This record gives sequence, structure tokens and C-alpha cells, in this order.
Amino acid sequence: MKAKRIFTKSVAEALIRMGHKVKGYETNKKNDKLIIWVFEVTPKFIEDLSSLS
Repeated sequence: MKAKRIFTKSVAEALIRMGHKVKGYETNKKNDKLIIWVFEVTPKFIEDLSSLS
């Protein structure tokens, strides 16, 4: 499984609203108060992520 880490909360929330499931969470190594969202990479995920940029 390929995974993509998303550092921006608004992007992660938009992907969740589009139906993508969060596969895990990590803490940011530079600032432990921040969360990194981990999503599985699929063709639909790439398409949706591109539409947000």
C-alpha cells in the first residue's frame, strides 16, 4: 500500500469529505502539537488531491 502524508488540516478534511479514509495519524517531527494525516494512494485520491491544489 502506498501512502501519502497530508500536513494541512483543511486539505485532509476536504479529502475526508470526498470519501477518503484516513489510514493513520503521525505527529509532526518538528512540532509535536501538529498532526499528519496518512491516506492510501489510489487513482481517485490523486485526482481529488489535484483538484484541491
